[in-house]
Amino acid sequence: MQLPEWERLLWQGRPWRPDRWCAGERYLLTDFRLVRLWRDDADEIALDDITDVRRTETRLDRILGTSTLAVHSRRRSPVVLVSIQRGQQLAALLELL
Repeated sequence: MQLPEWERLLWQGRPWRPDRWCAGERYLLTDFRLVRLWRDDADEIALDDITDVRRTETRLDRILGTSTLAVHSRRRSPVVLVSIQRGQQLAALLELL
């Protein structure tokens, strides 16, 4: 995905689960939106539309140092970022933005 020149990339990541990683799933956070990309499709939420960010950890996540974020929006179903590193910091950043 090519970002417009006026949009800045703040963070990018990939899931640590092999099935998601092999499917080409990746996540982007810009100064305007949160994007989940996989194969030829994308799911995005404008930062202004974010209402809640929930972080969960399974036992495997605790071992790997990862977590899952469910980012809820006013207008649509949540965007789920699976098995990401530094999930607590990203959740705090999304709450601030």
